Amino acid sequence: MMPIEQKKEIPAAWREFAAGMEFLRRYGVHNTANSGAISRDNLRLLHRALLQDNEYRQLITDARRKTPQLTGPDWSTLTASRQLHAHLVSIPAKNSIRLTTQPGYLGMFLILSGSAETFGQPETPSRHSWWPRGWLSSRQTHTKTQHLKANDIVCVTHGTSSTGLLVTGKKACVILAVFNSLQNRQPQPAAYVDGLLSQQIPLHTAS
Repeated sequence: MMPIEQKKEIPAAWREFAAGMEFLRRYGVHNTANSGAISRDNLRLLHRALLQDNEYRQLITDARRKTPQLTGPDWSTLTASRQLHAHLVSIPAKNSIRLTTQPGYLGMFLILSGSAETFGQPETPSRHSWWPRGWLSSRQTHTKTQHLKANDIVCVTHGTSSTGLLVTGKKACVILAVFNSLQNRQPQPAAYVDGLLSQQIPLHTAS
């Protein structure tokens, strides 16, 4: 397993987002639809706040430029902690990533550029093939569920069984993927945190 690559983060933006999500989880509405809408709005606000940072803007510009030349999805870590980890995901045309997350985490995927579709999958995927490389081998075994364009968001939890894959068509796609803990904050030894993240963060794309 590759070591976690630590990126320079924007402390205020990431902290405010994590705090807002934790407040929503503890004291917010219990209606699933309303809670989901607020979570998506929070992610869009995070992205807008991060756009004030030159480094973040440059990362997006670079991702848009390089993505069409990639042969498979590329994950670049933006920030990583037990509470929150985020990645810039570059997906070339006719490729896919698995939409799933570890137990106890909410995964949110914000389309920054390009477009994609989600395909439901009838069977539970193997835990060892979360982030598959390549185009779908058989369209007949998947059901298209949603067309996504820039600024659209897909939210998933470990219990989500029908979301399946996010698939690009003829154009490349750049995504901000954020995984936020749904558990109470508790101080943990550094070794424990590093081990947990090494299991969760998709540092490479499995074939």
